[in-house]
Amino acid sequence: MATASSRDISNIQHLLSQYVTQLVDGCGSPSCRESQCHTGRRNLTPAHQPIRKYTVRSARAIALALVGGPHSQTHLCQYCTRSRLDTNAEVQSKTNERRYDTGSFTQLISQTPSVRKSCSRTNHFDIPAGDNDLEHYLSTLQPLLDHVDPNTSHPNIRSASDASRRISACILKCLADVPIDITASGGAVHACIAYGYAYPPPGAPVPGAFANPSDPKISRFLDYLHHGPANALLAAALKALAMRVHLEEKLAFLDHPLYVNESEHSTLNSEQPPRDVRGTLDMLIWTLSHTLDTERSPTLMMWTKKLFLSHWDGSSLIRRDTTAYGALVWMQRCSLETCCEESVRLCTLATALDEVHVAETWLHRPRTASEAQHLLSFPAVFDVTERLGYFRTINHLRMRKAHSLAVKAVMLRRQFVSDVDDGELGDQLEHKETPYLLLQVSRTNILQDTFDQLWQRRASELKRPLRVRLGEVDALDIGQDLGGVQIEFFNLLCRELFAEAAQIFTTNVATGLSYFRPGSLQPLYMFETVGLLLALAIYNGITIPVSFPRAFYNILINGQSSNIPLAPRNHIRLASRSNPMDAIKDGIDDGWPQEHSSLIYILQQQDTDLGLEWSFPMEANGYRLYVTRLQGDRLDHDDEVVGVDHSGPTDGAREVHGGVETLDWPGWRFADAPSRPVGRDQLGDYVNTYAWWLAYGCVRPQWQAFMRGFYRGIDREDLALFTPAELKSVVEGSTHLDIDELRRAARHEGFDDDLTYIDTFWDIASRWPEETQKHLLKFVTAAERVPVGGASSITFIVRPGVAEDPEALPTSSTCFGTLTLPIYPSAEVLERKLLLAIEYGMEGFGTG
Repeated sequence: MATASSRDISNIQHLLSQYVTQLVDGCGSPSCRESQCHTGRRNLTPAHQPIRKYTVRSARAIALALVGGPHSQTHLCQYCTRSRLDTNAEVQSKTNERRYDTGSFTQLISQTPSVRKSCSRTNHFDIPAGDNDLEHYLSTLQPLLDHVDPNTSHPNIRSASDASRRISACILKCLADVPIDITASGGAVHACIAYGYAYPPPGAPVPGAFANPSDPKISRFLDYLHHGPANALLAAALKALAMRVHLEEKLAFLDHPLYVNESEHSTLNSEQPPRDVRGTLDMLIWTLSHTLDTERSPTLMMWTKKLFLSHWDGSSLIRRDTTAYGALVWMQRCSLETCCEESVRLCTLATALDEVHVAETWLHRPRTASEAQHLLSFPAVFDVTERLGYFRTINHLRMRKAHSLAVKAVMLRRQFVSDVDDGELGDQLEHKETPYLLLQVSRTNILQDTFDQLWQRRASELKRPLRVRLGEVDALDIGQDLGGVQIEFFNLLCRELFAEAAQIFTTNVATGLSYFRPGSLQPLYMFETVGLLLALAIYNGITIPVSFPRAFYNILINGQSSNIPLAPRNHIRLASRSNPMDAIKDGIDDGWPQEHSSLIYILQQQDTDLGLEWSFPMEANGYRLYVTRLQGDRLDHDDEVVGVDHSGPTDGAREVHGGVETLDWPGWRFADAPSRPVGRDQLGDYVNTYAWWLAYGCVRPQWQAFMRGFYRGIDREDLALFTPAELKSVVEGSTHLDIDELRRAARHEGFDDDLTYIDTFWDIASRWPEETQKHLLKFVTAAERVPVGGASSITFIVRPGVAEDPEALPTSSTCFGTLTLPIYPSAEVLERKLLLAIEYGMEGFGTG
């Protein structure tokens, strides 16, 4: 008699577990039509009809019948790739189930321990029986899977090198057993996993992924990733990585004596042998990057994504001691190392998660050294448009809370202190009860009015929705803000801020990019207010017409540049992404192209004495200074003295009469100090320091003031959802307008079914040069840039107008993004009137 192999038993257990999961929890996909899935039954049933919710016991009975039938996989839900219950689900269901019928054989079978275990949806690391090799590798992970309490006197903590060696050995063992012949279908499998399919849907390929979903290699590859004998071992390795990373974070948070490297250990006077417990993930990345070939590396990423979906419980908070957390840590780090987020993206997450719920849990997420971390802390698994949606929802919830608190304050005062005269409460009452952050500014004095009204605003006010009243001094009620005035306000404000007369920014004529003006004589509080204004634009979702280099957004996101040493002692590789100075240097090629080329040349002259000195040029206010170190290596305090060496050429720049100590530049204090030569072994340090000086050092006081204002208006951790390039797109938008995309997104209201006149309008606009098309966009919406979502995210409405005067021009309402278009007798008249309206309406709010 034939006996079932361990592989057959494992497959049966997986099928039972899968069926129980989909019967009880469902897959959560709106596209599901599977009758044996809770979600599919809900989608197929009319909204007014109730459906039965299976208990776990009932689901076991149905699963046994399905698996025991001739076609055991017929009713598997293609969307159900993970369990939606936590690891205590089986224990809870045992206590919550009602009493069962002891006369029913099916219910008796469903209650037996063996069936319970076979149908269990909890995550175990079950190695197939008899596979001694895999069992050996799993046993090596046990020291990393055991809970370690760092608060004990002598915690048994493995060194980072030992932990990395154990985890990497298990990962390499898993990959070595993958059949090579099925990995050729990796691209299709990658798309299948990313879109949340357990198997390719019959007759409908994954969008844009592959043309032949019936290819047997695809199913074999997916089967191996889900049912392969090494699946449990890789899951255990990822869990070990998760627990190790969490342990290192706890040690760092506790400032534990073991959290030092060997060179620092001598200062501890400890009897324990020196061992470095830091950097397990770094070592693991290095080991695998030097070991895996081009075929195994993508396989590991696909397998990791598959395991994440299998072990994820559907929550936006991920426990740090789970396989799902280890998979996220690995995917996020790989995206940073390879600069390729496409390989780790999981498109299925956006459909499985509720946007508002994700935003709410982000706002109330646990903080440092907690036992869970939010899913948005791993932004690489989301598309940038998805992250932008979460970001704006988070800000909207903050606005709604601040707005509701102001409304409640009004209601409480009227209810309990109605006899108090408003005048007795003064400004405090106004601050508490105004539901918006209201600015009333005139066009003729917009910069000063804005600074006066924003200066020393309370934090609670800054979180409210922004509203602007924009007009002349005697007509501030011209524009009642419903959206368009905000855009107009920031457009005018940016024009003033970036003007040469403001002495705040300087614009490179060659690149067109702007940056802080070195040695600016403007008071630092102005830079603080500028930072707050940029934060308000981002917070309120306004795209503004600015152009900054990538280094600007690098510094804005990491927020650590003020702590970078002026002359770092350690040599840093040019391509390293782990050091913040390298992130700045990687971004100076667009803002300082000539200096970038010179620094690259210097790095190529490692064996040449170039005669360089540790001094950096600073041209400001008619002077040219050569800044050097005075004492120590840091320039991160407002009152720190900066050394200046006059040995360099002046080339016509003015001499400083009375010494550099007499220079009174906001945020700077100078003193004479000689420079020293740069050694051949210091070229890497010199290049990093020079790049840091260009992007941060020469405008350090302005940066520090700007950051103080910026982080008053926006949460620092929210910006971590974006890369510097993505944040640049969010802030600046795009200067390119796709008129065809705008045409498809536009709404036409009030026209008859015959849209010939509308087609004529768009045909005219399509023939215009792009600059004129952007003028049309500004005329209708006040926007000078296209937001990150493209022209399809712009509100553009066209309505017919009745013109009693044949000379009447088209008009617009930028508040509502509406163009009122009179009916003209010919296309030539329509085009002429449009161009006139756009020309007259280029400045000012209201009608054109």
